[in-house]
Amino acid sequence: MKRKSLKSFIYVSALLVFLSGFVGVSLFVKSEVVEATTIGDDYPVKWKNLPLGGAIDDWRMYTRYCTSFVAYRLSTANNFELPSGFGNADRWGTEAMARGYKVDKNPKVGSVAWWTSTHVAWVAEVSGDNVKVEEYNYGFDGKYNTRWINKNSANGYIHFKDMPQTPVGWYNNGHYDYYYYADGTKAIGLTWVGTKRYNFDKNGAMYKNAWTNSDKYSYYSTSDGSLAVGLTWVGTKRYNFDKNGAMYKNAWTNSDKYSYYSTSDGSLAVGLTWVGTKRYNFDKNGAMYKNAWTNSDKYSYYSTSDGSLAVGLTWVGTKRYNFDKNGAMYKNTWTSSDKYSYYSTSDGSLAVGHQQIGENKYIFDKNGALYKNMWVDLDGNRYYSKEDGALAIGEQIIDGITYMFDESGKLVNN
Repeated sequence: MKRKSLKSFIYVSALLVFLSGFVGVSLFVKSEVVEATTIGDDYPVKWKNLPLGGAIDDWRMYTRYCTSFVAYRLSTANNFELPSGFGNADRWGTEAMARGYKVDKNPKVGSVAWWTSTHVAWVAEVSGDNVKVEEYNYGFDGKYNTRWINKNSANGYIHFKDMPQTPVGWYNNGHYDYYYYADGTKAIGLTWVGTKRYNFDKNGAMYKNAWTNSDKYSYYSTSDGSLAVGLTWVGTKRYNFDKNGAMYKNAWTNSDKYSYYSTSDGSLAVGLTWVGTKRYNFDKNGAMYKNAWTNSDKYSYYSTSDGSLAVGLTWVGTKRYNFDKNGAMYKNTWTSSDKYSYYSTSDGSLAVGHQQIGENKYIFDKNGALYKNMWVDLDGNRYYSKEDGALAIGEQIIDGITYMFDESGKLVNN
């Protein structure tokens, strides 16, 4: 059809445009050569969001029609720019033959399925007599569609520049990565390729930077698509994965000489964390503290040899300490345990020996237990601890006998 002007052409060919979307000449936009497989709706957003026929594309086709989509796909996937003058979809086959392009009944990936009933589609896959096509405006709705057809249902297949044959090994179609076996089938789901494991969706597209769930386990596909193994940061959280890429949950693991705990969502425990009936402390990387002091929430904690926080009376080196049920260390306070009284000093260690606490003086044994209601001999001196543990000072009657104690509580006469 000869075009005198865009305005008059639109008026004359309104019906044909509705079906095919052809306007006239084409403009050339170079694009990268990619390999063939189902690509999906990659039609530019700037066009797909417009009304049907709402603009003219780079190939002088009305947007969202079958001709516009196929011209775009030939450019971006086949690296082929449709020459001008192809007209409406029903003319593509005869026009292609007139220009020397092969048109036959043998579909190939990247060829164009052509119907004289004014429609064209891009061939994505071929399986025997079945052909998978990608297209626009199939239902006169200006939308993307994909479907399987019998190869004989089309009037012919135009071979402008067919895609390479199905590869063996890795292939990228410009959008996604795929892995093909020697028999031409694509890897689907969890797949080992060499020493690494990958996950592919139902169409064979490899996941990247994505979480997936399969076989009741969670997996994370890294930036190169391989499944995360071992300790891995994902955003602001760290996770641990087994050698098969399955994420640990509610489980202890050991790695890099450290112990880690994977919580219910799989992220490594950080900071103070209850695991069962015990509490633990983990650094910012998720490594559990052992035989170490830490400070958190204004309290001091001691992680024992198995990593659990010390609770109750605990020896750490040559000093003894007392910790509450949450593992927080007592400081500057009295506590009672095992029928004895203890005093935790300013550094948390239990008071031992002769001590001034407030206005009173006390004596504690080597384990930190306070003496009460008894005579105490210390450093060659004698003291008497009263019922509340405070040392007797001044004149005191004990068991009917009067004694005198100096200001330190030391007995001065008998």
